[in-house]
This record gives sequence, C-alpha cells and structure tokens, in this order.
Amino acid sequence: MNKGEQADKVSSISRIRAIQEWLLIGHTTKDIILQGTTLWNVCDRQIYRYLKDARKWFIDETKEKIEARRAFHVQARMRLFKNLKNKDNSQGAFAALNLLKDIAELEGLYIRKIEHTGKDGEPLMPNDPLKVSENKLVIAVVNATHSDTITSTTESSNQS
Repeated sequence: MNKGEQADKVSSISRIRAIQEWLLIGHTTKDIILQGTTLWNVCDRQIYRYLKDARKWFIDETKEKIEARRAFHVQARMRLFKNLKNKDNSQGAFAALNLLKDIAELEGLYIRKIEHTGKDGEPLMPNDPLKVSENKLVIAVVNATHSDTITSTTESSNQS
C-alpha cells in the first residue's frame, strides 16, 4: 500500500489489534510509531490514530466487563434474597437487610465513607505537626489560628 491510500476496515482493525499487542508487551509509543510506519508504510499521524483507537478499545472493553460483572453480582444477590427462608425472624431479616444493602452498594446508592485514624484511634489531622526526629525538631505547618505562617521550634533533647 502506498502512502496516501486508505486502509480498508479489516486492515485497520488488524493494525489496531497489533498495536494493542505491542502495548501489552510494553513497547513505547516511539517504538510503536517506528514499527508501524515501517511495517504498514503510513505516516506517524496515522499510527497515533491507531494508538488512540487501541487505547479507546481497552477502556471500552473494561467498562463493559465491569458492567457485566456488576450485573451478575446484583442478580446473584437478588437470587439469594429471593431464596432466603425465614425473613420474618431476626436472623433472616438481618441477612435480608445485609443482602439489600450490598445490592444498593453495588448499584451506587450508598457512598462508602472511610475514616482514617492515627495512633490509638485518634483522627488524623492534616494540620498536626510533623515530627522529624523525636524531641529534636518540630515543624508546625499551620498555627492555631490557621494563618499562612509557618513556624518551627527546636526542643532540647535534655528537656522533659
């Protein structure tokens, strides 16, 4: 094929698949452009288009798989909920509620909040001093009034 001629759809798809394989192997963009222009006798710009399409296919395929897996898990939990016996007693009601909560989380109805805690369960504070070395240097990022000043203090290792 001469430069300037358009590839048919089958050729374009096979080139995009070849580029996907090269990406999976770990070739750099520069290597792919060099290989593609040499192998298919096309300009760099066309290889960039193939790269863009290859990456878009990766994204689209992953999205479809995630949606399919989510749908499977929702249906599996719905089946468990449907087949759950003794929903009227406390254990059955608790199990049913957990299944429904899990389904709602999969569907994005609940937002999971994660609390990060520090030593002894105390919450982490972004304005806490950063201790570089114990009893040596303490850098206070923000003072008590939350002003923009940065202060530092030096503590003596002999003080108690």
